Formats: sequence, C-alpha cells, structure tokens
Amino acid sequence: MKQEQLSPFQLTCLIGNFIFTGVIISVPQILMEISKQNTWIVIMFTYVLTTTVIYIICRKPAKLEKLKSIFYFDKRPWFKNVFISVLFMYLLFIYIRDFRIFNSFIDGILLPDTPFDIIALLTTLTLIYISLTGIEVIARVTVIHFITISIVVILLPFFLLNEIQLANLLPFGGLHSGAEILKSTYIFFPWMTEAIVIVFLFVFLHPISHLKKAGIIGISCGFILLFILIFLNITVLGVAIASEATYPNIKLIQQINLTDFLDRLDLVIEVVWIPTMLCKLSLLLFTLNRLFNTFRRKDSDFDIVPLALLLSLTIRLFKNNIDAIEYSFFTWPTKGLLLELIIVTLFLMLKRGKSHKSKGNGQKIS
Repeated sequence: MKQEQLSPFQLTCLIGNFIFTGVIISVPQILMEISKQNTWIVIMFTYVLTTTVIYIICRKPAKLEKLKSIFYFDKRPWFKNVFISVLFMYLLFIYIRDFRIFNSFIDGILLPDTPFDIIALLTTLTLIYISLTGIEVIARVTVIHFITISIVVILLPFFLLNEIQLANLLPFGGLHSGAEILKSTYIFFPWMTEAIVIVFLFVFLHPISHLKKAGIIGISCGFILLFILIFLNITVLGVAIASEATYPNIKLIQQINLTDFLDRLDLVIEVVWIPTMLCKLSLLLFTLNRLFNTFRRKDSDFDIVPLALLLSLTIRLFKNNIDAIEYSFFTWPTKGLLLELIIVTLFLMLKRGKSHKSKGNGQKIS
C-alpha cells in the first residue's frame, strides 16, 4: 500500500462528513414520523452509543500501530481475510445505497428532465476522477466542503430565526415516547455507526496516537450538525409537515426568505451539499478498490474505473426512488447493524490477537 498519510484534522473531517452527508437526505423524515417532537432525544442517545463504539475501537493506539499491516498485500491468516471480506461487503452495501439515493435526489429535485442513466453515468465519471487522486486529495477536498456545509448549517438558525416556534417541541415525552425513541434509535444507530470506516482509515493516520481524539471529534461534529437540522425541522416545519415530506431538509431551507431578492437560497445550499456527498462516495469507492486489491495482492488504482462502472449498474436494483428509500428505512438498519457488530467484533479480536502475539515474541526474546 502506498505510503499516503492523513492528519488528525483530515480524519476528523472525513469521519464527520461520512456520517452526516448521507443521513440528511431523507432519514430525518422517518425519525420524526416515529418519535415525533422527541426526535432530538434520539440524536443525543445515539451519540452516546456511537461514541462508545468508536472509543472501544480506537483505544490503546500502540496495539493499532502493530495492526496497520492488515491491509498489506502479503499472505494473511484466514481470520484476517474474513474481516476484510465482511468490511468490503459492508462498504459495498453503503455505496450501492448512497449512490442510488444521491442520483434519485438529483433526478427528482435538480434535474427532473435529464435521463436517470445519464445522471448516474456523470456521477460515476466524477467519482472515478476524484478517487484516482488518492486518499490525501480526497481528504483535502472533503475538508474544504465539510467546513463549508458546516458553516451553512450553523447559520441556518439565524436565517430561520423568525420562523422558529419553540412550542412545536411540546409536549415533551408522552405515554409511548420511550418505545418511539427506541424504534428511532434502532433505525438511526446503524447509519451513524458507519463511522467504523475508521477501521480502514486508521492505517493512513499519522501520528496514530491521535486516532481516538480525531474519531470522537469527527463524530461530535456530525452529530451537532444533525441536531441543528432536526431541531429546526421540528420547530420551523412542525412534526406534521416534516414527517410527511420526502426530503424534509429541502422543505426546511425553502422557508428561508431574507429579502425579496434572496428567496431561493435552497438551490445554493443544495449545490453546497452535493460535493460533500461526492466526497463520501469517492472515499467509499477508493476504499472498495483498496480492499479488492488486497485480495488480489496487486496495487492498481486503475481498477477503480471498471469497478465504478460496474457499480453504476446497481441503480437498477431498486425499482424506483420509493423502493430505495424503503430499503434505507426498513432493511438497512437490521443489515447494517448486523454487519457493524461483526466488523467491530472481528477487529477487536484481531487487535487483541496482535497484542498477545507481540507479548509472546517479547517473552521469547527475553
């Protein structure tokens, strides 16, 4: 594997963008439909769970330093091959899901008169171009666009100040609120635990001692931005409207009306968001190619081209946009949670096994 490196700040932005940019398309709608005005509690509860998972993965950086060779092209034990296979499958499912949802959004909102296959092809060519530049360039581009979208989201409460109705947060709790919050958390948690992509990215981080800090800060940034959007959806739109809209955040930014000449800022904000999604998909494509090369024991970036073109055909796995959204809401939570549990378990076993092996070698030397 090429000696490419990421700084802690770049890793922070990669993680923050990875968990934030895909979720905001339509996930808030199902969360507010289930847990209603208590959805903001779901964000906080899920944050604690996700941070705990990443903390467990990233602790004891000395052990992680010894595990960096897991993605090298030499011979590996079968256990490592199982881990890489499950990780590849997991990231592949995320790519297929997000690629379809992203292109459906472009087709339905921005370019309704453009053939869907053409949109998918143009997206694929863009992803190939970005992914071929390598992880360092992907990280630099992500930093720029994630900071930009973060500034926009942070400014939204000020743009919508006159539209906010705090009464929409009431009533707090309720007879069935506990069950509703748990249901929403079950759907939301697998999306946010996609931050476990850090089990691949850590091999590029230098120094490795900053991994835990970078991971937790990245997760915190993503959750803060999501909390702002959920809060505004509830207080500006109200649960009744937000839970019925296919893209509630689009409905939200359409409420911005600063002056008679600035009443269509929604298009500007959508254009700011699009590059962040392309950055996530590019990172996924780059990672899939590296994992595929690990199996083949051959380092070739140009395999990205046929891989991306092949994956572009997966848009036909879903009949229509509704089918893709229903998959994201009802199928992905269970599938994602199961794969994430397997990946975390295997990774911790690998880390523990590496530690015991190092101790055994140390005793032999002594």
